[in-house]
Amino acid sequence: MIKHVEAIYEKGVLRPLEPLPLDEHQRVSVTISDVPADPAAAFLDHEYLAKIDLMEEAEPTLEEVRRALATFRRKNEPSGTMFTEVGVGR
Repeated sequence: MIKHVEAIYEKGVLRPLEPLPLDEHQRVSVTISDVPADPAAAFLDHEYLAKIDLMEEAEPTLEEVRRALATFRRKNEPSGTMFTEVGVGR
């Protein structure tokens, strides 16, 4: 059987965070890997983000982003879309 289970290491003992289907005193093989504090961190490209941080280009303000998105919607939306019906981006 192979099962992935998260555990916490406390006072020299690994404590599984869920019940295990094991017999009492059954020997098992354990592989240890760190779990990031933020589960989403595993999906981020940290190398790319570090390069972005080194760029000397200023980040756009929230207002600049809103203006750019509003312009995009007006130019590219066909009539009768959700944006025109509810007045989003106007």
